[in-house]
Amino acid sequence: MTYGLRSVRVWMLGATAMACALVAGPGAAQEQRVAYVQVVDRQGQPVTDLALEEFQVAEDGVPGRVVSARIGTDPMRVALLVDNGEGMRLGRAVHLMRGAVAGFIEHLPLRHAVSLLTIGGGTRQVIDFTTDRTELVEQARGLFTRHTRGIRFVDSIRETLEHRYDEDEVWPVFVALIADSGEARAFLSERRYRSLIDSVRARGAIVHVVQWTNARRARPELPFRAGELGPGSRGEAEGWAERGRLNLAGRHTRGRGTSGALTNIALNLTAASGGRYVAVVAGTGMVAAMTRLANDMGANYDAMSTRYLVTYDRPDPPGQRVTMRVARPGLELRLFRDRALDR
Repeated sequence: MTYGLRSVRVWMLGATAMACALVAGPGAAQEQRVAYVQVVDRQGQPVTDLALEEFQVAEDGVPGRVVSARIGTDPMRVALLVDNGEGMRLGRAVHLMRGAVAGFIEHLPLRHAVSLLTIGGGTRQVIDFTTDRTELVEQARGLFTRHTRGIRFVDSIRETLEHRYDEDEVWPVFVALIADSGEARAFLSERRYRSLIDSVRARGAIVHVVQWTNARRARPELPFRAGELGPGSRGEAEGWAERGRLNLAGRHTRGRGTSGALTNIALNLTAASGGRYVAVVAGTGMVAAMTRLANDMGANYDAMSTRYLVTYDRPDPPGQRVTMRVARPGLELRLFRDRALDR
């Protein structure tokens, strides 16, 4: 999907308020769409008591059916994915990895639950969602690396989204700390990857990635055939404009190196979901990047928690221009594609 504007504000008069904010792109095959809507009164104060039946949505003037409209005041539930594979081990970064994970946990506001998972060679849940920072930090300090090639970054997101988040989850968030590793191939296909992108969008999930990338560090390379995923027929700029449709093996992978593909995947998922991608070139930078991310996520939650998450069935055929109304006078609507952090 492409969206021409991240937000638009329009003052409304009379009995109905309308905001025209989003322009739908090539993701038209999707049956449902989510949008984030902030509603304020004439004094700029958030209005948080709107009922489902007060929202109306249309694409190109054809009505869609609003399925749910939920205010986002539920705390975040953060799946913290940690690369404990050979990239961290060979880089002698296990202590820095532990410190970065612990720093994130300690700086994320206490109301938000965290689940800690490792993804080196496979997905392993270390601790389920909890707000107990003492237990989380203790587990973080005890993480160890594995003698395994590749990480299951894509698999871990898919499995966690499907099995560890409820269908009606309001704030599903992924935070991944990864090295300059290779993506294991179990889930690496264009069709499945695009399906994952669609699921992430439909569930309103956010993916943030901090990647330690150092070209001078020796690392094993896994086999990877770029032609299997294939460069697309569209130009790179158009591919990026689709927000999540860039081929897994883009022209920046430079051959068969899976670390390049992993970087493309991380960039792609963060762009598609409104998350943040941070690359650090020194191991010590992992701690600072994860700490800052936790602080920024807490501040972003405070700013975004008054937005409604509106899910609606798209009309058939779907349209390009999305409009939304609320049947209450004197209100302003601001529509957003996602809960993106400032990059």
